[in-house]
Amino acid sequence: MIEFSNHKMGYAIFQDWNANRGSLKSQFVMILFRMAKLFKSNIILTIVFCWYLLLYRVSVEWLLNIGINWNVNVSKGFRLIRGYGSVISGDTIIGENCTIRHFTTITNKVAEDGSS
Repeated sequence: MIEFSNHKMGYAIFQDWNANRGSLKSQFVMILFRMAKLFKSNIILTIVFCWYLLLYRVSVEWLLNIGINWNVNVSKGFRLIRGYGSVISGDTIIGENCTIRHFTTITNKVAEDGSS
């Protein structure tokens, strides 16, 4: 398998597949998210696949109204149940086997000094 940033590509992209079994939309969104995250992990990949990152923004964030920032650190087994209206900010860290339902917002509080 191809390795990027200490992740095996096949595993990294499909690690949420079983958690979202029965929901083709959620499987599709999570594959698109994992690919966007992979392409943002390396400057060369970011440049080569900038068209994909734009496609991700338009298809997932604008059309499907699911705002999962590609900087989010999500462990394996992430389950997205009808993610419509969900927003997860880029500084968020989500552990293994977490479930998110529609209209969920996850972010972090930033203090006046810039710390979170």
